[in-house]
Amino acid sequence: MGKKRLLVTVGTTKFEDLIMSLTDPQIIQVLKDQGFLEWCVQYGRCSTEVMKTLERIDGIDLVLFDYRTDLSEDIERADLVIGHAGAGTVLDVLRGPMGKIGKSPRPALLIVTNDSLMNGHQSELAEALAMKSFCVSCSVK
Repeated sequence: MGKKRLLVTVGTTKFEDLIMSLTDPQIIQVLKDQGFLEWCVQYGRCSTEVMKTLERIDGIDLVLFDYRTDLSEDIERADLVIGHAGAGTVLDVLRGPMGKIGKSPRPALLIVTNDSLMNGHQSELAEALAMKSFCVSCSVK
């Protein structure tokens, strides 16, 4: 089994809870056990403390960056995208390299809702997409 690629993206918002969840030893082990040994993490506006914690993960090829205007190459290379429920990010992943929603190949998508944002609008989008089997949805908890 080759190395699988994970892309994590939080968009332009501050979503340190999602980034910090990646440092949980159980989460790290589950991802490693599934072959995710290359991680590309778009961390947004994280504190230096959070970044240092993330950088200490062992056994992972880790690429970190704060923001890119275009994640299409990162998405195309990913086997799994874990991201916030921003409409732009979700549509970019669902379109995949073929440019059409629902067409394969495209990476698996796990949407993690940011419950700290107003009105829970991310939950609504994530739940609707999960009901149509476009993604799996969860909260950080």
